[in-house]
Amino acid sequence: MIRPDSPKILIVDDTRINLKILTDLLFEHGYQVCPVSSGAMALQAVVLEKPDLIMLDVVMPEMDGYEVCRRLKLDECSRDIPVIFISALGEAVNKVIGFKAGGVDYITRPFQEEVVLVRVESHLALSRLQQQIQARNAQLEREVVQRKKAEEELLRAHGELERRVEELRESGERFRWIFDNSPAMISIVSMVNQQYVEVNSKFLNVLGYNHAEVVGQTPKELALLVDFERVKHLNDELLNKREIFLGEYRLKGKSGKIITVQGSASLAHFSGEKCWIIIARDITKEKELENDLLRLDRLNLVGEMAASIGHEVRNPMTTVRGYLQLFQTKQENHKYLEQIKVMIEELDRANFIITEFLSLARNKAVKLKFQNLNQIVNAILPLLQADALHTGHNLEIKLGELPDIMLDDKEIRQMLLNLAKNGFEAMEAGGTLTIESYHKNNTIVLAVRDTGKGFSSVILDKLGTPFITTKDTGTGLGIPVCYRIAERHGAKIEVNTGLDGTVISVRFPCR
Repeated sequence: MIRPDSPKILIVDDTRINLKILTDLLFEHGYQVCPVSSGAMALQAVVLEKPDLIMLDVVMPEMDGYEVCRRLKLDECSRDIPVIFISALGEAVNKVIGFKAGGVDYITRPFQEEVVLVRVESHLALSRLQQQIQARNAQLEREVVQRKKAEEELLRAHGELERRVEELRESGERFRWIFDNSPAMISIVSMVNQQYVEVNSKFLNVLGYNHAEVVGQTPKELALLVDFERVKHLNDELLNKREIFLGEYRLKGKSGKIITVQGSASLAHFSGEKCWIIIARDITKEKELENDLLRLDRLNLVGEMAASIGHEVRNPMTTVRGYLQLFQTKQENHKYLEQIKVMIEELDRANFIITEFLSLARNKAVKLKFQNLNQIVNAILPLLQADALHTGHNLEIKLGELPDIMLDDKEIRQMLLNLAKNGFEAMEAGGTLTIESYHKNNTIVLAVRDTGKGFSSVILDKLGTPFITTKDTGTGLGIPVCYRIAERHGAKIEVNTGLDGTVISVRFPCR
């Protein structure tokens, strides 16, 4: 059965038998096919419904395939559609004309069906990737424009605030009201000793300090600046420019939480002393959302690639493994048994990586049904206990009462095993891995806690990106697979890490 979202292929050939052979072949392999018998009909068909790919005969009456392709490439609406020429004309000069006309490939009759199918799928996959890249570039261009606009607005707001501060300098009460009620974080820092002279309520609320803890201290003494190297030369730069845009930088709150802000600084006089006035806006949630979208974009792109090429790589590997097993049984190959064993083990490892790779596919079918998360945890508990015993670790299970929700038990098992394996590998011998479940605020939480050393900030920023790993023999696919499984269940993964360990929480919505 042809799915509505299957690729649409337009076939153009004036020979009925050729048209039927290609139509039947592509239809049998799940494509939507539109056959037409002339160049004029092809141009009309493209206007009515834009296809994903065109297979075009060269020799046709009235208008040959080369001319049809040239007209398609002149039209903005159809110039991006990949065109594959298919003809009995096999001379090099014919192929050159076809490529100059705008074709992406040239298949000579008679052809092998497997070759046609592989080339069609390859060009469809390339077309999809090009469309994704174009869409992403367009999005980045919009973001650059928005970011520049935000910078201009922030500098404009900063200039306006500086003007108003100067006007209200003689009126302490009015200045204090503006200062304390600003929605932005405002701090005044002495250029002589780098101590905070004054901070507003928003600054204190975001970072979790009280007024007495901040005033009279330097940012370095409070360990506020995560990116200290970026701002330590501000004195000289401000003396030259009097006003600078700081861009994005990170601050550490009293609780240890990292906060991302965007700010600007200007030179001013406060009580006769040269000071910085720093105005910043908390953009932590915006950055988290941006990182989530980027992670999903990368997963989607890798998933598309996995679906396109994963099976094509696995099939020849299966053949090679079969022949190696056959060679093992031959008497004359006994002196190579050790080498053959190593090759089979490496093929099995490659097959495991491909299986993980295919798990990233966005359109992987899931079988959701109402069931209890605790039952799935208990079902694989013996495996987890065996892993803990084998690796010399302790395992604690804390399962609360949970309602049934829609889950695919195989996918949840894979996700839990991946998270537990990462936790065991992150700890030294004698560490404790805790698996906990609970129901809170209409959300079911599955939490895996280890007592390892935690993730570095570099790895944490890239967590969920395929092929990023801290292990010598890791594939870098375990955590990305967990993110993809969570996405398919409408769940969200949160990571809290520190020197005393890491907690990875998967939050499932109750529906």
